Amino acid sequence: HGVFGIYDIPMVASLPLTLVACVGLINAINLIDGIDGLSSGYGIAASMLFSAWACMHGNDVSLLVACALIGALIPFFIYNVFGKQNKMFMGDGGSLVLGFICSLFVMRVIQSGYDVVTGSTISFTLAVLAVPVFDTLRVMTARMLQRRSPFSPDKTHLHHMFIALGFSHVITALNVIFLNGLVVVAWHMCNVFDCSPEVQ
Repeated sequence: HGVFGIYDIPMVASLPLTLVACVGLINAINLIDGIDGLSSGYGIAASMLFSAWACMHGNDVSLLVACALIGALIPFFIYNVFGKQNKMFMGDGGSLVLGFICSLFVMRVIQSGYDVVTGSTISFTLAVLAVPVFDTLRVMTARMLQRRSPFSPDKTHLHHMFIALGFSHVITALNVIFLNGLVVVAWHMCNVFDCSPEVQ
């Protein structure tokens, strides 16, 4: 159902674009795993949105995976954030798996096509993944403008900015998830008023 006037692309272009998008998304999720509770809290919020989509569209497999992911992340979030004697850390392995599952959700949603509930599936998935995707793009662009490698480490991610302002890890994680929630609300309002995918 397209965006910017593009409704179909040949398979020879779609496969590498899908691969680049999935690898980018997996790494974007990995890059937000810089403070306690952010990646797991974000994963819970994103999985809730994807599970709502799956429930509305009768996609039982996606619903089962989303609910299982929520069930796995909730106790992890509790031990990661509030654990005193016992702490758990997601690490690269956990955040990369979380990013991989989110990329599968994105492909499943976009393949489902436009409908009155979700509107533009592309804008819906971008709204759900707004913070990790656009924060990663912003940070990498800024690094390249400074003539540095886009993969060089620094403390310019959104969660680092909140920490620099004096917020705790928990409040920072909640603020970032709340900001992503505001983007989803903005998308929903655009969808309610039947805005085009480009406007959304």
